[in-house]
Amino acid sequence: TKAAELIGEGNYDQDLSHLSSGRFTDEIGTLAQVFSLMVGKVKEREQKLQKQLQALKIEIDESKSQKQVKQIVETDFFQNLRAQAKEMRQQSKP
Repeated sequence: TKAAELIGEGNYDQDLSHLSSGRFTDEIGTLAQVFSLMVGKVKEREQKLQKQLQALKIEIDESKSQKQVKQIVETDFFQNLRAQAKEMRQQSKP
C-alpha cells in the first residue's frame, strides 16, 4: 500500500519484486506483476511527456525572441541607426 501511495505521488522507483517473487502464485502475485509493468509504462510515458514539454518551452522561447527582435528592428530608432551605418560605410569606401 505504501509503495502504491508513493507511485501515485510520482515516485516510480519502487521495488515491487518482492510481491511477485514466487511468494504469491495466486491472483495477488499476478496483480503485483501487472502493477509493476504498469508502473514502468507510466514512468516511461511521463518522462516522454516531460521531454516534449521541455522542447515546447524552448520553441516558445525562440518564438518570443524572434518576435522581440522583429519589434526592435522595426522601430524608427533602429531604422535610423541602420541608415547611418550604411551611410558611414559608403563614405569610408575609397
